[in-house]
Amino acid sequence: MIIFDLDGTLADCSHRKHFVTPNKSHGFDQLYELKEGKWIHKFNGSKWKPDWQSFYEACDQDIPIDPTIRIMNQFLLMDGMEESFDLKIWSGRCESARLKTLIWLENTFDIYGHDTYFFDSILKMRPIGDYTPDDQLKERWLDEALAQGKTIDFVIDDRKKVIDMYLRRGIFVFDVAQGKGDF
Repeated sequence: MIIFDLDGTLADCSHRKHFVTPNKSHGFDQLYELKEGKWIHKFNGSKWKPDWQSFYEACDQDIPIDPTIRIMNQFLLMDGMEESFDLKIWSGRCESARLKTLIWLENTFDIYGHDTYFFDSILKMRPIGDYTPDDQLKERWLDEALAQGKTIDFVIDDRKKVIDMYLRRGIFVFDVAQGKGDF
């Protein structure tokens, strides 16, 4: 099995990180100030919370990350040949954005015969209401795959804590963060 991550690996999600990461863009610093390690609204005193739903819903505007798209395209082109690969996309993205994600995948991977139904069969997403950290969520999925007798050939991911988990478990990982680190 070859596992691709989605956000930060196949899809550039940097345009929507402001929904989940406090920063000075989008007027954030005009509304919030850091007090005792927490971002507090200057006018009503409420604590800042990440807006994961908005983060997920903006996924249809992601830009493909060409190098990893080309790698996955090569595996998709070989699908059905003598040497076939068990490709998977494991994403911490919420199931609520599944349709947008499937459309994005189909539009991004223009390989004949790989349509929305194909991508639906290889895509694993975070269940609605599950806020488990990425590394723990993907470790649970890894345990499920291993319990089913699957062999993990390698993983392509960008999140340090997820990569560290796979490495701790003896899985070979291609780290595509390129020094950008976690968001």
